[in-house]
Amino acid sequence: MRDHRQTGEWGYLFSNGMPEDIFSGRNGRPVLTADGFTISQRDRKSTALLNQVSGEYIGRFFDRAFTLQVGLRAPFFKRNLETYCPIEARGSGFAYCTSEPLTSLRIIAPNAVVPTTGATPYYAPFATTYKYDAILPNAGFTYNFADTNISMFGSYAKGFSAPRTDNLYRAPFIGVQPEKTDSFDLGVRYSSRIVQSQLTGWYIKYKNRIVTSFDFDQGISFDRNIGAVDSYGFDGTVTVRPTNWLGLTAIASYTHTELLSNVQTAGTAIAQTKGKSVPETPEWQFGGRAEFNYGPVNVGVQGKYVDERFATDVNDVVVGSYTLVDLDARFSLEQYGLAKTSLALNVRNLFDERYFGNISTQVDALSGNPNFSVGYPRTIIGSVKFGF
Repeated sequence: MRDHRQTGEWGYLFSNGMPEDIFSGRNGRPVLTADGFTISQRDRKSTALLNQVSGEYIGRFFDRAFTLQVGLRAPFFKRNLETYCPIEARGSGFAYCTSEPLTSLRIIAPNAVVPTTGATPYYAPFATTYKYDAILPNAGFTYNFADTNISMFGSYAKGFSAPRTDNLYRAPFIGVQPEKTDSFDLGVRYSSRIVQSQLTGWYIKYKNRIVTSFDFDQGISFDRNIGAVDSYGFDGTVTVRPTNWLGLTAIASYTHTELLSNVQTAGTAIAQTKGKSVPETPEWQFGGRAEFNYGPVNVGVQGKYVDERFATDVNDVVVGSYTLVDLDARFSLEQYGLAKTSLALNVRNLFDERYFGNISTQVDALSGNPNFSVGYPRTIIGSVKFGF
């Protein structure tokens, strides 16, 4: 169980000039309004409780060549939420903590149609409980072929994802529905002294797929459902170690996603998203790593290519592809009598690639601008590790 209280009070960093207040948790003197009200961004309390019942059967057959796993789990989520400030019913859904009496605000009922004109409407402070339950079966198998280095595996699992607590606080009701998935995979694995490789094909069917968007004007992130989604693809990896001092790894993945319905926007408007790809999901990704070990020296170089991605549900904004290369090196000083001591150098984004990392998506480019986070520049880190 997790019990959490947020007040969001604004205050001075130090109290009486004592910097130890940073470490004690005190926030210094609060910032007050003219009428003496403590300015706060929110005032709310949440209690999250998760219980789960689960069971699993594991059976081995055919002289232990075939392993079967069958399981079932039933999670029970419960979230008790209480907010002590009015909540904006139009736009951001921010808490409005003020010394004004509720009678001076435009308070509307939880099930009322939100007015689009006039004074800002608010929901009164509220307390409520949300419950999310699911029955989630899973099954899997592994089969080792006799007298070979080859094995086959497969699995099925039903998944479940509840809305985040921040989404539940925006109103006395919640528009984001839990996300449910049915996942299947089938693959083959080869393992020997020199080569280890694996190829997996997979298929995932989503119901009420949840994606995260960012409201740039309000400065908040929120989740939203984009309906049913089909996705499939494959993941492959090969590792070769021809000698003790050299290791090579290559990876590749392909992901195809398709929205199966149109998305409703504000009011009765419908965005034509059926048949489009899920935003922030690249189709192709490639990567690899080369590692060299000789005596006290260890050097590794790894790279990753990420295909272009869409930033909107209707796929009218495209974010370009990028390639990142990282380098790491370590030199052991044990040969100089310094046990467990080494020098290390790490370089991230070796070629200083300019790229966008995280994307906060929108339905389209007109209804709300997508928000992008610039990826980290070339970063060099040196360190010394001491051991005793």
